[in-house]
Amino acid sequence: PWTTPKGMYWICASRAYSQLPWDWKGSCIIGWIRPSFFLIPLQNGQQLGSPVYDNWKHREKRSIQTGIGGIQVMGKPDDIWTPERIIAYYDPATWAEDGSWGYRTPIYMLNRIIRLQAVLEIAGQRIDAALNTIATEQDKLRTAVYQNRLALDYLLASEGGVCGKFNLSNCCLQINAVGKVVADLTAEMRKVIYVKPQQWTGIMDENGFLGGLFRNWKQALLMGCLVVGGLMMLPCLLPLIKSIVQNAMESVMQNNQTVKSMMIMKEIGDQISMLETMDKKNPMETTKIEKDRLIKIKQNIKQIVQKEMGD
Repeated sequence: PWTTPKGMYWICASRAYSQLPWDWKGSCIIGWIRPSFFLIPLQNGQQLGSPVYDNWKHREKRSIQTGIGGIQVMGKPDDIWTPERIIAYYDPATWAEDGSWGYRTPIYMLNRIIRLQAVLEIAGQRIDAALNTIATEQDKLRTAVYQNRLALDYLLASEGGVCGKFNLSNCCLQINAVGKVVADLTAEMRKVIYVKPQQWTGIMDENGFLGGLFRNWKQALLMGCLVVGGLMMLPCLLPLIKSIVQNAMESVMQNNQTVKSMMIMKEIGDQISMLETMDKKNPMETTKIEKDRLIKIKQNIKQIVQKEMGD
C-alpha cells in the first residue's frame, strides 16, 4: 500500500486518504489538509472572531417586583397611577349592583378601556423581558454549538471532519444571529406600549392649573395687583354696563311701539278707503258738514302715516 508522509494525505477528487486502498484506481495528489477554521483564544471568551452577543452584556437588570401579583401595595405615592395600580383599581365591575340596569353603563366601559390600556402595557413589558431572555440564551447556545462543531471537525480532520465521518453530503451548519434583531424589535415595542405614569395634581401644584403662576413672589404680587385692580374698577364698570343695556332695551321697545302705531294707522286708512268706495257705489244721505269732517279725518290720518314713514 501507498502510505503518505506524516501529516500529508492522498487527495483523490473529493476524498482524502492517509493510505491508498490496495484496489484503488485513478489519479491522486499528495497534499496537506487543513480545515478552514481557527481556534478561539481562551481570553476572548464567547466570541467567534467578532462579538456574538456583546450587546446583551451591559443591559440593565430588572428589579424584582414585590407584592401580590407583582402589584406594589406600599411605597407608591397616592397621586401617581402606575399600570399595576390602574389594574387593581379598575378591575372590579362598576355597574349597578342592585340589578336596576340590565346593561353595562358607559362608565363601566370607560373603566374597562382604561384597565385594558394598563394590561397591554404590562403584557408588553413581560413579552419584552421574555423575548430578550430567549434571544440572549439563543446567542449563547449558538456560540456553544459553533465551538463544539469546530472542535469535532478538528478532532475528526483525519477522517474528513464530521461530514466525512458520517458520510453526509449536506451537513452545513448555519445558525443565524437573531439577538440584535430581537433587541431592535423589542425596543420599538417598548416605545409603542410605554405610557408615562399618570399623576393627579392639585390646582395650586407646579403642574396644576394655577401652579405655573405662583412659582416666585414677583408673579404672585403681579397676580394680586391685577385682582385688586379689577375689583376696584368693577363699581365704575357696572353703571356703564347698566346704562348700555337700558338704552338698548328702550330702543327696541320704541321701535316696536312705532311699528304697532304704523300698523294701526294703516288699518284705519284702509277702513276709510273702503267706506269711500262703498259710498261711491251706494251713496248715503249725509250733510255737507259730515262729508267735510270725514275728508278732514282722512287727510289727518294720511299726514300722520306719511310722517311716521318719513321718520
